[in-house]
Amino acid sequence: MKTTDAVREEQTRIEIIDAAQKLFQKYGIDKTTMDDIAREVGKGKSTLYYYYESKEDVFYAVVSKEKDEVVESVKKSIKDIKNASDKLKAFFITHFKELRHKMNLYSVILHGNVKKHMDLFYKIQKESLNSDVEILKKILFQGIKDGEFKNIKENDCESISMSIMMM
Repeated sequence: MKTTDAVREEQTRIEIIDAAQKLFQKYGIDKTTMDDIAREVGKGKSTLYYYYESKEDVFYAVVSKEKDEVVESVKKSIKDIKNASDKLKAFFITHFKELRHKMNLYSVILHGNVKKHMDLFYKIQKESLNSDVEILKKILFQGIKDGEFKNIKENDCESISMSIMMM
């Protein structure tokens, strides 16, 4: 069971992420400052630095939260589907819709200095890719087990999933 302090700290993190999310969506990562985030959340800037070392760390936390939302949405969309082929279809439809929605929220980023934050974007992309590949592998394994995907071998599921997501 979490202590009162741990619950309070988690609530503060959530407030910071929610406030930062709104600002990043509106102004982008370059034009949003830690002062802006502190003001939006109603805390001192030192409070932000207690939880996050930099604005990039806050941005990473925001995007990680959103990545988790996409993964959960995809998992929810395939949860009650019985066959692997239909799960694949639901995976791609949901994944595309969720990513398109997230990109619309962050269109300002596409016009900013993306090169400045490339390492951060690559880190986020890699983590997202790994989450998606794990879901796809499970679907492929199920399809093999159920006899739906007769021409796929289990030891090929990782590379097939990776190839699909890279495309």
